[in-house]
Amino acid sequence: MNVRTAAIVFFTLLISSPTFSSTKAIKLVGDCQDAVEIIPNGIYQFDHSPEGFGTVNEFKNNPKKSLCYFENEINSAWFTFVVPTNGDLVFKIFPKNYEADFDFLLFEYTDEHFCDDLAAKKLKPVRSNISRFNPLEMSITGLSVSANQEFVHSGKGNHLSKALTVEKGQRYYLVINNVYGTDTPFRMAFSFYATTTISGTLRDEETGEIVGDAVVTWEEKSGEVLAQTTSNHETGRFEMEVPVQKSNAKKQYIISASKKDYFFVESTVLASFTEPVRSVNLVLPKLKKGLIRKQKNILFHTNKPIVLRSSLHSLKHLYKLMKKNPALEIRIDGHTHGEWDEDGYTDLDLSNWRTETIQNYLISRGISSSRIQTKGFGGTRMINPYDTTEKKQQENRRVEVQVLSF
Repeated sequence: MNVRTAAIVFFTLLISSPTFSSTKAIKLVGDCQDAVEIIPNGIYQFDHSPEGFGTVNEFKNNPKKSLCYFENEINSAWFTFVVPTNGDLVFKIFPKNYEADFDFLLFEYTDEHFCDDLAAKKLKPVRSNISRFNPLEMSITGLSVSANQEFVHSGKGNHLSKALTVEKGQRYYLVINNVYGTDTPFRMAFSFYATTTISGTLRDEETGEIVGDAVVTWEEKSGEVLAQTTSNHETGRFEMEVPVQKSNAKKQYIISASKKDYFFVESTVLASFTEPVRSVNLVLPKLKKGLIRKQKNILFHTNKPIVLRSSLHSLKHLYKLMKKNPALEIRIDGHTHGEWDEDGYTDLDLSNWRTETIQNYLISRGISSSRIQTKGFGGTRMINPYDTTEKKQQENRRVEVQVLSF
């Protein structure tokens, strides 16, 4: 098994596929002139990938490293939409099969000659991403407020391109290209972002003293960093502009802080464009032998050693912690909510498998196995042994990280 295949298999087993509460189904069309009208808000579900390029091949025989055009349009789908609000346009393409390679070009509409002018290369896209698929990023592509490149050519590169600032009433054309013809269900999710300001203070958990020069990040639940700053050296204060979705409904974001010689901290906050978060204060625990930190955001599917996709941000922080502090050695402790017996395997087995999942993730990112021990406790150390509500049981199904040496 080669490295690429191994990575695909590992992450397919490790992380559950993304799920969405509501989806819209539409057809796939391979020609610009027949582009499907969509509303760029919410999620679209497709049962299969684009097949063929329709009756007109708008892109062919282009330079391999072109920033503006596919080398060849192979399996394409065209969409068009009118922008419903001012803001930063974001969209993501999620293939279920991580071996699928989706590229895209985004054009601003001009006039009734748009499709002919495009085929004649008289028009250039406002955004593109033709990079090679990346299983470590679940082969997602699209636009993001965290990206800084407007165009990405073929080969190894950022899987996301910079979000596009748009105005209400503008029309755009989006074309996606299924390079290798991998047949897979996929989803497209659209949203708009605007910025708000958030501030706070960082302090040492034990002494209460300020913590300066710490990295503070504002993230999606998926682990994507949307904004980042550093706390003031003298005051421990931070202030940064952060993107939030333009929606009246509140959405969960993660604000985190990290610094060498400290364990990272995370706080889940609810924010919306109409109700932003103004202030968040955080305390950081100093790294020392015997320190135990509960990882409440690392969650697993019931009765499985597979982590939820929403756990990615915590896994990434744990990896960065290990990388930033090379002398750090840890033990990952796994706990469950009680008796479990399936196919002859016990509750203790399940807790061991879950800790090994996290260990394997760190090793796959380059952390030495000699720095990571694991221990499963099954349900022997439940926090809430007598409360059967789901919330309390979830507290029992926890993962803890203990510092063995630093």
